[in-house]
Amino acid sequence: MKVIDLPVGQVAKKAKVEGAFTFLSAGDLIYQLETALEFVESSKTFEMTSISFHVSFLDVKCRKILFNYMGQIEALLKSDLTKEVIIEWRFDWFDDDMIELGELLDEFFELNFHQIETDRLYAM
Repeated sequence: MKVIDLPVGQVAKKAKVEGAFTFLSAGDLIYQLETALEFVESSKTFEMTSISFHVSFLDVKCRKILFNYMGQIEALLKSDLTKEVIIEWRFDWFDDDMIELGELLDEFFELNFHQIETDRLYAM
């Protein structure tokens, strides 16, 4: 598991996006992503915001929603260089789909992106 160190005395605002999402639960995904985006928007100058993703399934529609919000976060960071965001993409060690999606997101967006392998048995 990768450990992310913050500068001494700096505390990150944390947002979480967790679950399995289909068109039926897209509203919950949007709510979680909107909350994360609001954390980034409301962060103070040079305050670190951490967004932790632990998603077990995304259908095609929800992947589009995720890409849209990641693009919004990237655009916000490019327009305001005083904001800092860490994206933690957590995936189960056996979940090849989420590993590949994390790699794709990392390549597609210019974000401080960290892929973290987890094991649900020990994460609790």
